[in-house]
Amino acid sequence: MEELRQQINGSIYNLRDYGARTPLKDFWGDFEDFVPRAAEADRRARVLFRFTNVEVIETTGEPWPYLTAELDLPLSDQKGSMFGVLGETVKKFFPTGGISAAKGKRLHMKLTGGHMMWNRDAGKAEPREAWEIIEVKGLGVGGTTPQIDITSRVVQLAIGKTPEEFNSAALQDTVIRSNPTVLNSCLDGNLIPSLIAAGKLKKDANGRLTA
Repeated sequence: MEELRQQINGSIYNLRDYGARTPLKDFWGDFEDFVPRAAEADRRARVLFRFTNVEVIETTGEPWPYLTAELDLPLSDQKGSMFGVLGETVKKFFPTGGISAAKGKRLHMKLTGGHMMWNRDAGKAEPREAWEIIEVKGLGVGGTTPQIDITSRVVQLAIGKTPEEFNSAALQDTVIRSNPTVLNSCLDGNLIPSLIAAGKLKKDANGRLTA
């Protein structure tokens, strides 16, 4: 509680417009730490990710001459959320230790599109942008996780789902998203039919996929 009190005490110097977003879209930075922010009357709990020694690769057009950056994400336990998308890439590079395992590491952060997230107003899932860790200096783009057979990954993810449900899940899967060939096949609608033709998958009487 005292830590939160100190955060609140100093927060008056860092007030921002509601919903304001950083102009950063792609950058390298040293991950300093993450700071939880308690829920407010009109906003749910959030997590602030702080970076130093920022090297800008791309912005929305507005220049970013600063050496520090902050990413402000709503806290969520859903994979189909901005926090969930980032969390999946954290797990890719740091299988244990959680977010804290990334502290002190130099990360390549990028705002990527195509993540299916629920739009309450529209009443359906729609593609949105979310932050991902693309690379960790010293670990490359693959992280420390073992190599995964992409076909087995797709089949495992597809079982029990309709083709439409699989497509939504596949667009949020970091392994599939990191394979351009498989991702493009998914976006073109050819991935599931090709696996069915190859005998890797089939549809049951309810239209759901089985091995």
